[in-house]
Amino acid sequence: MKRALGILALCATLFAFGSTAAKADMTLCNKTNGLLQIAIAHPITVPYETKQIRGWLQLKAGTCNTAIVGDLGVAYPLYYFIVQEDFTVYQPEGVPAEYTFCVTGDAFVRRGSWKKLQTDCPSGWVQRDFYLHTIPPGDFTLNIY
Repeated sequence: MKRALGILALCATLFAFGSTAAKADMTLCNKTNGLLQIAIAHPITVPYETKQIRGWLQLKAGTCNTAIVGDLGVAYPLYYFIVQEDFTVYQPEGVPAEYTFCVTGDAFVRRGSWKKLQTDCPSGWVQRDFYLHTIPPGDFTLNIY
């Protein structure tokens, strides 16, 4: 009985460690001097059949915010669109736009396939170029300069 309880306790410990070790968040940090508003698009299921696009995450100058909470145990793509405080579009130097997604001026969340999120814009929404950043496995922070 003692041995069975010991094995059970060991299994529970390994399970708890394994489940927390795989959990990781993706954080965005604003290293600029102004306010940034960010829309992000990323997969939300494994396999990556369902995608989500949402906005607007506001980041004050010099602050960070968790953009994605969850298990980032494998690398996957994150697409982002950033508007600066003066309403100019942030364009990372040397990085070409990867995809066009539909956005609106109000807070939003949409789910579906890439095709639906790119070309099936609801009334009042517009298409904007998004930039790709591949999230490596584990904890990850994207610094925006």
